[in-house]
Amino acid sequence: MASDKTEKNDDYIPFGLRFKAWWNGVSAAQILAAERAKQESSDDKSNPNDIIVDEIEEEEPGVVWSNARLRLCNRLWGGEDAEEVVLPGGTQYTLDLSKPMGLDSSKTLLDLCAGQGGGTRRIAKEFQLWVEGMESDPVLAEKANELSAKHGMDKKAPVAHFDPDSIALREGRYDGILMRESMFKINNKQHMLNSMFKALKPRGHLIITDLVYKQENSEEHKTVEAWRKAYAPLEPKLWTMADYKKAVLDLSMDLHIHDEQTDEYNQMVLSGWAHFVEGLKKEELNRQFVSLMMEEAQYWLRLTRAFDAGEILFMRIHATRGGESI
Repeated sequence: MASDKTEKNDDYIPFGLRFKAWWNGVSAAQILAAERAKQESSDDKSNPNDIIVDEIEEEEPGVVWSNARLRLCNRLWGGEDAEEVVLPGGTQYTLDLSKPMGLDSSKTLLDLCAGQGGGTRRIAKEFQLWVEGMESDPVLAEKANELSAKHGMDKKAPVAHFDPDSIALREGRYDGILMRESMFKINNKQHMLNSMFKALKPRGHLIITDLVYKQENSEEHKTVEAWRKAYAPLEPKLWTMADYKKAVLDLSMDLHIHDEQTDEYNQMVLSGWAHFVEGLKKEELNRQFVSLMMEEAQYWLRLTRAFDAGEILFMRIHATRGGESI
């Protein structure tokens, strides 16, 4: 939203420049200085596209997933179809992750990071099976279940809230369990893994993607500290890849895949933002939208910098329970 205070506020950095700086990984002050130098050599020093981004009142104070943020993430990660997702890769990535489980209509799957349920419903449709969705954020869980009902899938793909610290899954119930990028938020990971293991049928599949540290002292790296601050007030507790490997093998599971896919995940993040920015229209760039977008961008910027520094990695695990009797 244009304002005549643009030229009077020396601390003001227009949205276009702020996002350009974020996207290119350079100082916004440097770009601003260069732009001002250009303006000083021009007769017209005004910029009709300047957008003032001020602090604004939250749409829903204290709620992490406001309606406005959900709409933004649907566009950011859901692509042109604005899929009902909150993580990079959209429903296609969730579907691709699930394919090695050999799912069909006779199987039962548990999705332990359902988000808004977009990926949960996509799997149910693709393989014509029953999928139970669970989500640790109560707001997301409620919205996801409402969306499943809206799409006529409240029986095939229901979503419920769960507390990771007290989760109690029915033993021997699932042919597969999927959990995307959320274990790093859980304090007692061993309890969570034990619960998932017990909930699997013999030869059941467990697929986990997560953010992990390169090594134990990665937490002390400046890029990681910056990312952790962006994640506040939550305090992520990351394991290393070695921690995961040991925990899975200690459960006597067969470990099929235990690899790092940081570059691939980072590319999904960057591609999501690139397509999102390309689709922006000038008339929607009001203060509230831009402030929300820049807050979201800041988190992902700091994570990608930690990726680039090699201190945070993106890990994928695929393991199966043995064929013992339960």
